[in-house]
Amino acid sequence: MAVLNLPLPSLISLEVMFQDLRLFQSSLKLFPKNSPKIRNINVSVDDLDGVTTFSKIEPNYICCWQNLTSVVGSQFALDVHELVHLSRIPALTELNIASSTTLKNPPTT
Repeated sequence: MAVLNLPLPSLISLEVMFQDLRLFQSSLKLFPKNSPKIRNINVSVDDLDGVTTFSKIEPNYICCWQNLTSVVGSQFALDVHELVHLSRIPALTELNIASSTTLKNPPTT
């Protein structure tokens, strides 16, 4: 999606639908740098073939944003590094993602 590679420095909200989440993944490479003020991300996949695919978002992309208030995307998952980043954002009030990561307590010594 070429629009995500445009400089949109004042953009605060992104809602986008993809037919293939991998296209969104590749489109995100420059987006955090071009739109650093993003607060709301809502990503959905138009499941045309009836097969829901889950994808992980590269940690470098989500972790570039410091002011997120809402992250919605039931077809993508975040890793532990990203979840820790999000847990440190005081303004985050909504998190709706796929659950593919199991968080475990560290072993006690």
